[in-house]
Amino acid sequence: MVLSYVGDGFGFSRLGTVPESGFHYVAEDISVPGPGNPDQGSVGIGMAGAGSFVMPTAPTAVFRASPFAKLIRPAGE
Repeated sequence: MVLSYVGDGFGFSRLGTVPESGFHYVAEDISVPGPGNPDQGSVGIGMAGAGSFVMPTAPTAVFRASPFAKLIRPAGE
């Protein structure tokens, strides 16, 4: 997905090609407000209605997340 800031709000559009399959990408274009701008927002993914992985917006930033978690168990379990 591509995140843009148009008028007074954020909007998403499709990302042409995915850099690496198995990950969720949000590429922020140059219009996205960054640090020091009162319109700066946050972008990320949520699970069960709560923000799980979130970062502040910044022009040309890329948010990358994997939906696959690895459970690490202590030895002997």
